[in-house]
Amino acid sequence: MSQSAQDLSQRPLSSVATRLLARAHREWEQQQFEAAEGSLSSVLALAPGHADAIRLLGMVAQRRGNHTKAADCFRKVLALHPDDDELHVGLGIALFELAESEQALVHFRQACALAPNSAMAWFNLGEALGRHALSQDSVAALRRAIELDPAHVSARLSLARVQASLGRIDAAVKGYREVVRRDPGNAEGWFGLSNLNTVRFDA
Repeated sequence: MSQSAQDLSQRPLSSVATRLLARAHREWEQQQFEAAEGSLSSVLALAPGHADAIRLLGMVAQRRGNHTKAADCFRKVLALHPDDDELHVGLGIALFELAESEQALVHFRQACALAPNSAMAWFNLGEALGRHALSQDSVAALRRAIELDPAHVSARLSLARVQASLGRIDAAVKGYREVVRRDPGNAEGWFGLSNLNTVRFDA
């Protein structure tokens, strides 16, 4: 383990830091991300290197669009918990947003290896592969995500897009129809159907 990882302390927090961390979790759940970031900064001022606080700070930074900060936080905690699939997904998302797609794919694949039954991991891998023009691999990953979670509308939407890009129009139409059946207000699903010029809006 590196010295930086050793510096990430999990010693018990003080009562003040404990209250601040609990407040940050509540703010996260309420989607008050700016407030949560402030609370976490206060926690880390009292307990530098506290892994749970750094992890949540990475999640907050990601939701606020600060992918550089998110990647830095996730890397620090992964040094302590290299087998945490959700951390690999989080880092993969941040890296992909930073145009470091090859490294992002490494972390998404690692997440799938660590948690082969995680629809979230397979969805993110499939989405990244599709955007990286690796369409055949993307189809396999997205199918796996849907197999694990049939209600995963985003995975179904991504799969339909990839199928359309491969010229598999019948499969794409079927996929888009399933999206709008499950989510009738899904604008992307309806747009996908209309864009294929093979079905009517009332099909």
